[in-house]
Amino acid sequence: MRVVAPLLLTLSLLLAGPAGAQIYYAAPGDLGDGSACDSPGTIAEALDLARMDGSGMPTEVRIAGGMYNEFNLVIDFSNVSVKGGYNPADVGAIGCDDATAETNRDPATFETVIDAMDMDRILDIVPNVMAGDPPIFVSSNTDIEVSGITFTNGRPQRMTASGDLGGSGGAILLLNCDRVTISNNVFRDNESFQHLFAGGAIYIAGYATGPTTADFHPVNVELNENVFENNRTGDPMENSSGIGGAVAAVDFNNTSMTAIRQTVINAARNTFTGNVAQGATTIPAALCDGTGNQDCQDPFDGSLDTCNSRALGGAVYLANVSGDWQGNFFDGNSSVSGTNRGAGESDAS
Repeated sequence: MRVVAPLLLTLSLLLAGPAGAQIYYAAPGDLGDGSACDSPGTIAEALDLARMDGSGMPTEVRIAGGMYNEFNLVIDFSNVSVKGGYNPADVGAIGCDDATAETNRDPATFETVIDAMDMDRILDIVPNVMAGDPPIFVSSNTDIEVSGITFTNGRPQRMTASGDLGGSGGAILLLNCDRVTISNNVFRDNESFQHLFAGGAIYIAGYATGPTTADFHPVNVELNENVFENNRTGDPMENSSGIGGAVAAVDFNNTSMTAIRQTVINAARNTFTGNVAQGATTIPAALCDGTGNQDCQDPFDGSLDTCNSRALGGAVYLANVSGDWQGNFFDGNSSVSGTNRGAGESDAS
């Protein structure tokens, strides 16, 4: 008995969450304010509570299975896990407790779907900034996890420099944040569009915030066991460049070829199917290399005498980015372009 009791206590603490973690909840129907398992709010409300937590401890946002029509969600703080797949029969029930909710979590059974309905991007993962034009960088955010969620119908509607609506990263935009894990999610039917925007599902960028190496910011991201299906970047009816039908990652810390790369993307056991990078400007077919999963075509009449320019990486585009990409599956992705880098991984370094 002297052994069993401490073991049971340890197990209960592990199921409740990381040591000292503050836990917030979301469930369909907005049943409460998000502050507890028996009072779940919207995803936005739960994220707001995690942001304002102030305890100095890690936070968790636990999302019950079901449909959520939310967008413009923001993670602009550190040490947070956002996890779907919780049993909706537990979350919101009277007497619900953290340990039971974690024990019964099953993302495959309790699918958590965030459907943005083409209204805007679903989630921004961004650094701390001060208000300004442009905003003033303060610090990177770190130790962020997103898992067990289906992201669908994300389509950025942000005002661009050209005055058009658009943006990079149909589902997720990740800028200057470090130690981020995105795992066991589904990205389906997301889109980024307008000129020079990238990443039908996810766009990742690290960038310098000043002229010296002290202003470089590392970005380390783990992409594991995600499904990317039918995401798209570029607009065949506009003068746009489709870059990375599912994922695009770029390091802007230093464009020198000899510089140490600050952005590292490791990806394992992800599945990429039916993703498309689509450009618009036509050029002679003689300049098309046709290395994608489908022939170069004119998007207007389907002919092969012209093809779209500046479509790079039907599934993935990486520029000045290092990392390990092993054990990923690619099928049926397409990049239609005279400067086509293929349907799988591209590196413009």
